Amino acid sequence: MTFDLLFDLDGTLVDTVYVTSDVLNEMLQKRGSHRVIKPEETRPLVTLGGEAMIAGLFRDDCIDPLADVTEYRRLCLGRDTDDNSLFPGVREGIERLHSLGMKMAICSNKPQNMVEKIMSDLGFDKYMTAMVGARPKSPRKPDPALLNIALDEMKGNSQNCWFIGDGETDQEASAALGIPFIFTSYGYGTPIEGVPIEVTCPDFKSVTDFLEKKAKA
Repeated sequence: MTFDLLFDLDGTLVDTVYVTSDVLNEMLQKRGSHRVIKPEETRPLVTLGGEAMIAGLFRDDCIDPLADVTEYRRLCLGRDTDDNSLFPGVREGIERLHSLGMKMAICSNKPQNMVEKIMSDLGFDKYMTAMVGARPKSPRKPDPALLNIALDEMKGNSQNCWFIGDGETDQEASAALGIPFIFTSYGYGTPIEGVPIEVTCPDFKSVTDFLEKKAKA
């Protein structure tokens, strides 16, 4: 048996806090600020989204959240994503799931061009049947619209699907479609009490092992 698998990106496959902190510090330095944002400061704010994250981290150094996030994303596109950004076990797990015949897709609130670049940098684009990021006129998670787009593009079936993510928005979007949710507790989010979680995984190997066991059941 095989499944259609939807993966969140940040906090699920890729640990972006180090690159994010580095880019934000570059922006602060250009403004003459002597503040240094540490990765541990960035981590709890990642799930808030670009504007809220930057406003929260920059505080008085925030000029205009929308302009700041535009500059931040421009700088991020100039950075390459390598295997050092992957959570442990992700590359081996994605390759294993692909070898088992699983159809896989990305479903992220990160802008579409950034999703595509990160997947290309990592060489994961060859494993993904769809790569869905934030798009004009499509509401972001927790609205399930992006999940529906991903399922449509991968020609998937919500009745044969699992969603793997670390964020509250992932959990809510999955529940809205009735898709079983795998919570990656090594990521950035905190689970919402009362919203369904099928299983909590402390590392990506646990995700792979769980899905492989389900497929063979």
